[in-house]
Amino acid sequence: MSLSYDNLPIARQVTVKIDNKKNGVSRRYNRERERQQVPPLISNVFVIGVFVILALSSLNAFFGERGLFGYWSLRNEHASLSREVRELTAGNRRLENEILALRTNPFVIERHAREILGMTYPKEFSLRIIRQNTASNNQ
Repeated sequence: MSLSYDNLPIARQVTVKIDNKKNGVSRRYNRERERQQVPPLISNVFVIGVFVILALSSLNAFFGERGLFGYWSLRNEHASLSREVRELTAGNRRLENEILALRTNPFVIERHAREILGMTYPKEFSLRIIRQNTASNNQ
């Protein structure tokens, strides 16, 4: 079985003509191709379809859930949640230190009993001053 270039769907024919009449050599190439003609309606529909797909992909890249604006909103949410985690961690450390002091330091235990629970020693009494806000005091 031999391969012939004449049977291929696209055949190129090149003719070279050398003309020595003028100051030099000029060559003329004539290339012809056999092609199947695609109807213009099908090619136009294909181009429009590709354009629509690219446009929808671009819109999704910016405005979709995982697009650029979605990324920015997730980044802002991550920053606020990280800030909240740092604040809660600092609060937990403060509470752990307070619990440790209440378990081990007698002065902290006494202060807590006097200020928060209102406890006193047997021969002591405590006075609480309660201020009432009235409209005449605020002026």
